[in-house]
Amino acid sequence: MVTVKIECDCGQRYAFDVEPVNGQMACPVACPACGADGTSTANNILSSCLPAPIPPPMPISAAPAPVSKGAPLRVSLPNHSGTASTARITANASQLGLVDRDQAKHEARAKIIWGNSKDSVIQYLMVQGYTVEEASETVNSFYQERVASVRANGFKQIFIGIGFQSVPVIALLVLLHFRVLPFIFWAMALAAGLWGFLKILNGMILVIAPKIQSGDTAEQ
Repeated sequence: MVTVKIECDCGQRYAFDVEPVNGQMACPVACPACGADGTSTANNILSSCLPAPIPPPMPISAAPAPVSKGAPLRVSLPNHSGTASTARITANASQLGLVDRDQAKHEARAKIIWGNSKDSVIQYLMVQGYTVEEASETVNSFYQERVASVRANGFKQIFIGIGFQSVPVIALLVLLHFRVLPFIFWAMALAAGLWGFLKILNGMILVIAPKIQSGDTAEQ
């Protein structure tokens, strides 16, 4: 039994125990994160770990027995019977990054909320045992949930911006009533109004085009 440790090009590390067949993998392996084939890398690792095979000795052919003249020559072929060699590979599911379907679904939802692409999350679910149709349907439902969350954040920012834009209006009313307003308060009121305008603008972008927004929805 040989322990093989592989680091994929995507940065994912995974390991498993394998019983080699003729110094090679008995079945293909793939990265649990991106699905990239790791069989050739595993074969190279096995080649460096295992000693070189010793060639079998050359068979010594026996001298043919004399055949009497006129006697027919009879040749019998040996009947080789054997069973196909089998290999046993064992790997810990946690080492390969495999989880149960419910946990995979929760992690896929989190990935969509964090801003991962739909294709990458679909590939993740397929590695966890989902079919293409199941993975696509699940990811699409999570993506619609993300879009709704982004729009809700947009409306929230619009309402906050409207509230801050009312600050200069209130300052102007105070100025008209009391005929005096310290410059520092007037400057703060204008800054609040400008910040409120930016919040309204950003909120409108989130409402109108939620799909172009990237990153975690909790940080928008």
